[in-house]
Amino acid sequence: MADKQEWEELEKWYRDKQEKNKERYGFDNSILEEKKPIKENIKTTVYSVVKMKSIVWIILVALCFVFMAFILSRLYFTTYKTEEQRVIETAKSLYQVDCSIIQKESLAEEKNKYTLQVNKHPDIIFKCVKTGGGYAFDYVARKHRQYFEKWQSDKKKEFVVEEGTTTDGLLDYRTYIPITVQDFYDIENKIRDIGEFVKEAGENYSPFWNVYLAYENSRIYPYTGMPSQVNLEEAIEESKRTFMNWAMKQEPEKVRVLYSTEIINAYWQPTTLKVVLNGKNLFDSSAAVQMYYAKEKGYTLQLYTDFVKEIEGVEILSRTEIMPIEFTYEGNTYKITNQNTDLEKHRLNYVLTMEELKQLFHAEIKLDKEKEEALITIQ
Repeated sequence: MADKQEWEELEKWYRDKQEKNKERYGFDNSILEEKKPIKENIKTTVYSVVKMKSIVWIILVALCFVFMAFILSRLYFTTYKTEEQRVIETAKSLYQVDCSIIQKESLAEEKNKYTLQVNKHPDIIFKCVKTGGGYAFDYVARKHRQYFEKWQSDKKKEFVVEEGTTTDGLLDYRTYIPITVQDFYDIENKIRDIGEFVKEAGENYSPFWNVYLAYENSRIYPYTGMPSQVNLEEAIEESKRTFMNWAMKQEPEKVRVLYSTEIINAYWQPTTLKVVLNGKNLFDSSAAVQMYYAKEKGYTLQLYTDFVKEIEGVEILSRTEIMPIEFTYEGNTYKITNQNTDLEKHRLNYVLTMEELKQLFHAEIKLDKEKEEALITIQ
């Protein structure tokens, strides 16, 4: 009842207002006043748009915080991995195997030994010793032993097998064929015996396996890379050269009795020769100048500043710390680049062959293999 009376009073007030407006303005302006809500609606709309933009910005900022939190969490879990996780990941990185830890043993402070098992081949078990930030595995040695033991061949009798453990309990495994100074002509057959084992292992073979010819206390590795990257005939020739280098160091008199000068000169190629220029030993310089033997090019010399500056008539125009970049000689300006040497264009590679040295500097070169020196004379 009270509500009805209030409505009646409001309606009476509204009619009175209309009459007063007519008397004051000559018309009823309540219509204009009724339109005020339109402006209010506009204000409300603008406010709503501003409010919506604010909400959008708040959402975007929140998403940025979520994204940053995700990145930081990933960084945290990447940086702060457990030692076990790092051992497994290191093994996978080195040997491309997924494995699990089946045992952990503490050896000392910050030194632990782990036993791991390859997930796809549970019979393959290997160990890792983690010391500080370093990892030592015997996976390679265990793979070597696995394939050598299952190799069925009469050639196995040629090999000596040595198996032991390191001080940390990792497997040390090696298979080698011993040779003496009299065995130069038999090297080819022995390398082929090693080649049969390498072929049996196939893609599982690793150049880190201890498979080699053993001469005195020296090792002759026929394969310095994967078999698919090394030609067998090249491996035989390289092994003969390595053997002759060691034999001429340890038993030169016996070598000269057993083999002809032609054979000795063909295979006796010391890996490095100290450079003596015009009587001055440049091996004693800061660059320790040497000539290096390369199978394809023979002996080569790197153009160190310590070598070039000793040549009369050379003026170095520019240089790095250890090598000249540009120099003049006999009226010509030569530039050193990583391109092939072209003397007509006055362009030099930073490594020159003996023949290129002779042409460029009119050099006389004598190789003293017994003293392991390259005697170079440039007038």
